[in-house]
Amino acid sequence: MGKAPISTGEIVVFNINGRDIPIVHRVIKVHQRSGSDELLPNVGIITILMNDYPYLKFALIGVLGLLVITNKEG
Repeated sequence: MGKAPISTGEIVVFNINGRDIPIVHRVIKVHQRSGSDELLPNVGIITILMNDYPYLKFALIGVLGLLVITNKEG
């Protein structure tokens, strides 16, 4: 553990405080920073919130369903 570079094929585990199950990923491709620090730090929290609060997931699916039904295309 530490600051060793991550390479393709390695398994990365994220432990989140308050959650029993860790998030596990396998590295498919390593991206190098191009000098800009553009970052979306909290985008993954949406998935975590939908798993923690199932009603939020159903509400989002319902809103998307309404958008499909009320689409005026064709």
